[in-house]
Amino acid sequence: MSRNTLHKSKIVSFRNWLEAEGWEMEQTKGDYEVLRARKNKRLLLIYDRNGGDHLSYADTYEGVVRAFLKSGKAGRK
Repeated sequence: MSRNTLHKSKIVSFRNWLEAEGWEMEQTKGDYEVLRARKNKRLLLIYDRNGGDHLSYADTYEGVVRAFLKSGKAGRK
């Protein structure tokens, strides 16, 4: 699980960026999911389970999060 990369304040911008990149948003499940997105057979899940300022996601999607941060769409905190 990756942590300390995607700040909670960026979740709306991240969601918008994902949609622009062709990801389809799905209904979240459970208490900890804050975002569920699908593109082809890939399922990206973002969790808020550590109680801190950052969200968690599987290491598999580190590249997606990094591409968002590099895109300039994340803005500043």
